[in-house]
Amino acid sequence: MMHYPPGPTPSRQELLKFAQNPLTYLTTLAHQYGEFSYVKLGNRDTYVVTAPDILREILVEKADKFQKPGHTRDSASRFLGEGLLVSSGAVHQRHRRIMQPLFTRSALEPHAGSMLQAVQAMTVHWERCTEIDAAGEMMNLALNIVGSIMFGVSTLAHDQSLRTATSVMQQYSGNTLVRSKLTALTEADIQSAVDTLDGLVRGILERPHDTPGLNLVTLLQTAVDPVTGDRLSVGEVRDEALNILMAGHETTAIALTWALYLLAKHPDVQEQVTAEVGQVLGNRPITSADVPTLTGLGQVIQETLRLYPPAWLLGRTPVEPVTIAGYPILPEANLVISPYVIHRNAERFPDPEQFLPARFAQEPGRFAYVPFGVGPHVCLGQPFAQLEMVITLATLLQHFRFSLPEGVEAVPEALMTLRPQGGMRLHVERIGTSVELGRSHE
Repeated sequence: MMHYPPGPTPSRQELLKFAQNPLTYLTTLAHQYGEFSYVKLGNRDTYVVTAPDILREILVEKADKFQKPGHTRDSASRFLGEGLLVSSGAVHQRHRRIMQPLFTRSALEPHAGSMLQAVQAMTVHWERCTEIDAAGEMMNLALNIVGSIMFGVSTLAHDQSLRTATSVMQQYSGNTLVRSKLTALTEADIQSAVDTLDGLVRGILERPHDTPGLNLVTLLQTAVDPVTGDRLSVGEVRDEALNILMAGHETTAIALTWALYLLAKHPDVQEQVTAEVGQVLGNRPITSADVPTLTGLGQVIQETLRLYPPAWLLGRTPVEPVTIAGYPILPEANLVISPYVIHRNAERFPDPEQFLPARFAQEPGRFAYVPFGVGPHVCLGQPFAQLEMVITLATLLQHFRFSLPEGVEAVPEALMTLRPQGGMRLHVERIGTSVELGRSHE
């Protein structure tokens, strides 16, 4: 007879409650039943994990015993192929070995100037604005940055078909446990999005680049496996390019949007960080060498990712029977890991709903704070995202003050990523000198 962790009595209502509000449902489950609980969602055994020691057991110590859940692989792979966001096991290990050298901090630092130029170009038209949709602006910015640095092209933000395809992918893949009950998409919508993404990336890979040899996807085409000496095939490069495109703009744009919202909501913190930026940079543009010195801004980013981690839900499925925390777990069971819930543990983060960047003056426990994941599947693009966020926020705070329009209160929407529902309206006021376009002093 199977032995399960604590959890609610099996009921069809559990799946409905999860579908209606997964963030509230998972948070409540953790509060009521502890850091390792069990629930039957539909016909699937589901284990909700928030305990750091159990996370370490699953994501590091026994990582080879798990893979991405089948429903996640099936839905995401339709759009993204077998790239790092989807793959597990030997395929994931091989691709990661090949790609890792391209995403180290030292490899990315030469691209800081391109990031800065994109931010400056975005904000030139803010000079006459009193209100912006921060969500849309940050999405455009992130697309321009990933397009320039990753692909060597600078027009992705103007591609409406890409926006439509991304939206379809969000709806289709976002709530994978209950997708068939929630989606209103037609098969034609889905196939059109798949074809759009495939055509876009293939076109990028085949066209001459503005900066040949400098963009990361071009470098990926010639990168070799340090173990075998092999390269990625044409199809594998295509899949990883798609994964880079989607992961490289979506999550960073959302994180930047939440950061601007929190700074606007907490003007005292915004004033402190603006003062720090002024002390470190004065009126000059930021460089990659400045990033480590902006400690207050770094804490704002860490606290933003604690409260609103864009990758709000991770999942694992055993590839064979495995024992976790003393409980036997069979293949096809779902292990649900939600950074959103993990980061709201009051014992590890007092006043967990409060925006308190200073709490990161001390580093949190490795498995208590997981906005980029941990273990073999930790986000490869973490250094890229962190560099982009610091450069963007520091540059914006040099020139603008942000505040909330009356009545604006952001509501997180748990799709494939944790987006603010309906965008993000912010008041913007120019301060200091006007933005001047030009390269940083790299």
